[in-house]
Formats: sequence, C-alpha cells, structure tokens
Amino acid sequence: MLFETGHPWITFKDPSNIRSPQSHIGVVHSSNLCTEILLNTSEDETAVCNLGSVNLAAHTKP
Repeated sequence: MLFETGHPWITFKDPSNIRSPQSHIGVVHSSNLCTEILLNTSEDETAVCNLGSVNLAAHTKP
C-alpha cells in the first residue's frame, strides 16, 4: 500500500555496508526503490536495478 501512495523509503548507508555480504566487492552507494536490493558501485561502474513484471495469463493458454 505504501508504494501506491508515494511514501518515501529510507535506508542508511553505514549499516547497509556493515551488513552487506558483498563488502569485498565495494561500497554500497545505492539501492532499488524499496531498498531490498543493495547495489555496489565503484569509480569505474554505476549499478542500476531494473524492476519489471510479466502477466503470465497473457502468455499462456488455458
């Protein structure tokens, strides 16, 4: 329901980096909209997270 109303999602960078299982890859600088996916970046790379959905009923036969 909150995502339908434009409610902000807040995450904190330091605790996210402390708890990241991928700390050996780099620093978490961003996440997707709902903050369940944390994205590591570096000076050479920018991470992006594209979310999508598929209506299976439109692609299957009854």
